Amino acid sequence: MKTNEKSRMERSCRLVTAFALAMVFAVSIHGQTAPDTGYEVDGKIQLRLHNSNGDVWKDFRGEFKVFVNGPGWMIQTIETNDFGSALRREIGTTNGTEMFELVLPYAPLDQTVAPANLWGPDHGDEIAKAGSAYADCIPVGGLDSSFVGHLWLMFASGNYFRTAAPGQLTPVFDYWASPMLNSSKTVKAEWELSPKQGGLPVRVRYFEQGGEPTAVYTVTASTNISSVTIPTQVHFEQPLSHYKDVDIEVTAVRAGCSLTNLLPVMQGRLSVQDFRMDSNHGYVTGHWTTLPEARAIYAKLYPPKAPEPPRPEVKLPQRDLAKLASPTNLPLIPFPNPLPNRPYVPFRDAVIDRPPPGGSSEPERWLIKADDLKWDMVFCMNLAEHDRLARERRQTSYTLLWNRLTVETQVALEKKDAEMNAPHDHPYQPGPELDALVDNLNALIKGDSSYDAAAIPEGQPSGDTVKLLAAKPTGAALIRLNRLLLEDAFPMDIVRTPKLIADPASKLSALIVFRKIGFSTLADVTLLGEDGGPLWKATVNPEEIMPNSSGMARIFEMEGILDVRFGENDLIVRFNGKFSVSLDLKTGTMHQLPNT
Repeated sequence: MKTNEKSRMERSCRLVTAFALAMVFAVSIHGQTAPDTGYEVDGKIQLRLHNSNGDVWKDFRGEFKVFVNGPGWMIQTIETNDFGSALRREIGTTNGTEMFELVLPYAPLDQTVAPANLWGPDHGDEIAKAGSAYADCIPVGGLDSSFVGHLWLMFASGNYFRTAAPGQLTPVFDYWASPMLNSSKTVKAEWELSPKQGGLPVRVRYFEQGGEPTAVYTVTASTNISSVTIPTQVHFEQPLSHYKDVDIEVTAVRAGCSLTNLLPVMQGRLSVQDFRMDSNHGYVTGHWTTLPEARAIYAKLYPPKAPEPPRPEVKLPQRDLAKLASPTNLPLIPFPNPLPNRPYVPFRDAVIDRPPPGGSSEPERWLIKADDLKWDMVFCMNLAEHDRLARERRQTSYTLLWNRLTVETQVALEKKDAEMNAPHDHPYQPGPELDALVDNLNALIKGDSSYDAAAIPEGQPSGDTVKLLAAKPTGAALIRLNRLLLEDAFPMDIVRTPKLIADPASKLSALIVFRKIGFSTLADVTLLGEDGGPLWKATVNPEEIMPNSSGMARIFEMEGILDVRFGENDLIVRFNGKFSVSLDLKTGTMHQLPNT
């Protein structure tokens, strides 16, 4: 599942970086001492992304300045985002515990610059000034093309390595480890440090689970300044995938730090999204706030909501709890199991002998509409770039589907992908490629043979899919099966059709109607009694009870509802990742469950 999330994040971050941002990071990087002397480093950086055939897919070049003084540092870069817009980025910290970042329009590094419009004159004189804050992280960029992680590792990480736990490092080259997504992500690594004071790395290797090196930083030349050894030439490569390589060339090194303030200069007032407070709301400020200041501002702007009145209880039938843990004829599929002693199959108890109530007639109810695609731009581009995803992400579902599309659909998707990857000054607008894709998907759904079950990620077909496969259906039932197979293969791309979940311990059932809202998937849940009548109805909206998730991470947790099943006294709804909620069977009251 994570591979879908990563492809999706790559697209979403491209939209974000088209604007000028002000970002605040709260970071905990040990309690180290620092070198007695400061230094400054200027240079050039080139980052290349490669296609599966080894050709350069994208080539990013930029300039940088790094300032280090005691525990503090500042990294300034000039770079080009994925839309072809030149950007200037500044990220700094004075104490090694909080980082503040500004992303601005292009200006030489020795000049002051304020946020301005990057989209062109038709979009206003000034873009929105916005910011974000995160906790427990190091500077990892939110795009494959980001420079900051590479530069921090090679020129400003001396304090970090002085007390870094052996064997594990944050993969600074991987945007999936960015503060926006997963700041706690680490992988197996080993490193060699300079013996000089400051202890910058001269070689760092990251490993995949099998023990093979997946990413390598190598210092090929260096110089001494005061008591610190500074790399002057650095090469980064990915030996297995050959997807990304980076070359860094230092053009100047100076002893001492000329900056008295290592924080980006905030010009005017910014809307800061401060996730140090476990909040998804922002506030406006004219200076970088301390955490106590931010909490005080937030408390005034967003007072706590009044608790909802208690829901009335409904009378439930007696339940045979022995049946709850009884195995069924469904295969055991390894996966993190929120309910002990039960084989894990997503939507295990979904029935196939009766379709969920409501909806269109057979077989139209199983056909795909354009609105059934959660984020059509991402789905179209992932299909067009299926070979890269298969190689870099080890994700083959898009390739399997691509090979079932018509040549006309493939050409339309490739044309839209080239348009979105080229520099442009307009947001995504669906075109004929979307209609062609929907028509092609429905042709597959109405086909004589079911879609390739091998495309289902990690071999996890849903319970109703497994039952229909065993029944060897024809006609309308085969059309239903083909739709379910596509839903299982692309749970992050296609909104699921309604499911009816039966409780083996009673004659209760739950009708689950999935709804697309923005890029999220919500669920309307109705508990049905023995006679099929509704007992209560609740809407599962995780945004209302997810205070610990932030920004895009929150969107992607909501994007996929992976499972719904009955527990002993509740109905459990499991979302993408490890996020789950429970609905009390008597009242329908929703509670967040501990992560599993």
